[in-house]
Amino acid sequence: LTPAGKMATWTEADFITVMKTGMRPDATRVSPEMPWLEYGKMRQEDLAALFKFFSTLSPVESDPS
Repeated sequence: LTPAGKMATWTEADFITVMKTGMRPDATRVSPEMPWLEYGKMRQEDLAALFKFFSTLSPVESDPS
């Protein structure tokens, strides 16, 4: 989870919504392998801290294949 690709435009609120609902800002579902149900149980403050940390990482494009 780095600020690359579509995620580069996500806000903190977008990230928290994805972790709480499993839905991306573009209204598509995240992969079933993504453990968002578990992450969604985290406090909003903790998810915000994760977003801030991920935002400090160097962008890495994911392999679309």
